[in-house]
Amino acid sequence: MNEQYRHLEKDILANIADLSLKHGPVELQITTEDADGDFIPEFTIRTAPDGVLRGLMEDDNIASMDMEFGELHIIPAPDFTGEASGYRASLFADLLGGLANVAAAVNEAARNVSQAKQAREDGKVTLAEIERGGCFILGGYKFVKLNSDAAAALVLKVDPLPDTCAFKAEQSEMARNNYFFSDLRKQIEDWIDSDEDIRAAALERELDLTSMDGMKTYGDAPVRGRSLTIDEYRQNREFIPLTDRPYWLATPWCTAGSPDPDTSFAYYVNTSGALDYNLVCFANICCPRPALYLQSEIFVSPAE
Repeated sequence: MNEQYRHLEKDILANIADLSLKHGPVELQITTEDADGDFIPEFTIRTAPDGVLRGLMEDDNIASMDMEFGELHIIPAPDFTGEASGYRASLFADLLGGLANVAAAVNEAARNVSQAKQAREDGKVTLAEIERGGCFILGGYKFVKLNSDAAAALVLKVDPLPDTCAFKAEQSEMARNNYFFSDLRKQIEDWIDSDEDIRAAALERELDLTSMDGMKTYGDAPVRGRSLTIDEYRQNREFIPLTDRPYWLATPWCTAGSPDPDTSFAYYVNTSGALDYNLVCFANICCPRPALYLQSEIFVSPAE
């Protein structure tokens, strides 16, 4: 090996050793490559703490580095120049940025495992483990699980919100019973946003706003907070607890596109569980009863 490379090899090894003692162990391999009959040492680092890599950024004996298959290859350069230094610094900045992202992902996964373990110790289960019709607590509120798919579950708050409200949409007199633009939706979504756990777990899903006379004027609305539709209510009726106050549904009586158009009415559920319809402008009869899709992997507390 050329003496100038031998000298550099010793200096780089000494620097790596010092950095390892300070920041943690390094998995290192030294190989050589042929350069016009001479041998140039190459250092291959498989694992190393961030502090070691940052320290090597300041080593003037290193000219080039290359990340390949998760390994860092370092080649010394006795004809080191300032230009090479700028290139090396840029290369290291990219490398450290990538390592930081990997470290953040690993740390996040570790936190998730730790949180899941603690949740199990606290008697919690995932929402996916709650049976259809089963109740659970999230954010201090009690819900019943109605149905689910692989990613999410449709849940309904066991009790309506305390205050009555009008259904009507102030934005358009022609769509007063369109849930997507309604005051009712705004109240439910404001309630979702008021609780950190519920807000973080809530998913946006489409809500079928077909009217009772079968008109699809309002289409499928993308919402986070919803009232149940008549179809959802009928499909899940056996699992839905009665309430001591009437609550709105999202289904309109008819739409502006109906043969006999009237946007003044929407449906609600009374305290016996029976369906009825009411004027959307009435604000002192029906309450919002939030329904929403929640992520299936969240941890919740089972409840009776």
